[in-house]
Amino acid sequence: MKTLIGKESELAERQIVEIGHSEVLLLQHEGEWFALAPECVHEGFPLEHAVVKQGAIICPDHGWRFSLRTGEELRGEDGVQPVYPVHVEKGQLFITF
Repeated sequence: MKTLIGKESELAERQIVEIGHSEVLLLQHEGEWFALAPECVHEGFPLEHAVVKQGAIICPDHGWRFSLRTGEELRGEDGVQPVYPVHVEKGQLFITF
């Protein structure tokens, strides 16, 4: 389901947004928007303040690195972080969840 989050220009670079009864971590990295589950798939550690670099988010608990595009764990661990498509249309940001 495609959900309007708000005007792109008014959104924080990193925030938790609610879609229905679920939360999604929305963040901007190198000028692009990404949306993913807000807790690490490994052990449920919050990712809201995790380091983001080189197209990956790094869980501060055990150091798992997840691709912002695919959710794939990049160190070879067996896990995929849920990610959701983000679209900007006419200045409005949407997440498909």
